Amino acid sequence: MRIDHRSVLPAAIEVLAGVEKAVGTGMLEPELPELVKLRVSQLNGCGYCVGMHTKDAIALGVVVQRLHPVASWRQAPRCSERE
Repeated sequence: MRIDHRSVLPAAIEVLAGVEKAVGTGMLEPELPELVKLRVSQLNGCGYCVGMHTKDAIALGVVVQRLHPVASWRQAPRCSERE
């Protein structure tokens, strides 16, 4: 059963929306926050969110070969020091 976070924790959703807005100010290349959101979704075990952020990352131009090592990013040779 999925939790409707908007009804259970509306204040948390507002905070996350603020973070999303701040990150979107151009400080980071758009692909990096999307890869972070994908990793967080993996850690949370949310299949819906993993699918959504995978699709969003691909729409931003992230190649599939960059998506697979997100789960093991520390050992992934494709991940830069910045990432």
